[in-house]
Amino acid sequence: GVLGSATRPHPFFGIIADGIHVHPSSLKIAHAARPASLVLVSDQMAAMGLPDGQHRLGEAVVEVVGDRAYRQGTQTLAGAVVPLNECVRRFARFCDCGAVAAIEAATLHPAQCLGIEASKGTLRVGADADLVLLDDELRVRRTYVAGKLGWAAEGEERQVLRIPRLP
Repeated sequence: GVLGSATRPHPFFGIIADGIHVHPSSLKIAHAARPASLVLVSDQMAAMGLPDGQHRLGEAVVEVVGDRAYRQGTQTLAGAVVPLNECVRRFARFCDCGAVAAIEAATLHPAQCLGIEASKGTLRVGADADLVLLDDELRVRRTYVAGKLGWAAEGEERQVLRIPRLP
């Protein structure tokens, strides 16, 4: 219903772009209808990162199969095990919208929705220096929190971040 809303400004809406919860064609329609209102979210659950097989998560037992987790012994989806960075890649591919639109849907739009875009989801001077460096395939290479290296992919730990000064 939010896609057809005449409300101004248009309300933001979250959408899981893992290709499991929302069909890729529906993602494309949503992006075409309200690209600046779309916020990428993930259904990433505690089974994220676990290998295929059965795992106990608190009182529940789930079966991880690929990018899905099912309730033990059923075909009932317990959740996806697709991280947000993979949702960004899938969204860009499904919607053929390019990296910038996909990244903004995961960074700038959520910040705008929360009213914190002056400090989050932006590269503005004075904004928090919370950064994610991606390669050309939109894979996370390094993360920075408050300008300090928080995580680096193997082989990236010693590389220095160089940001050119603007004239």
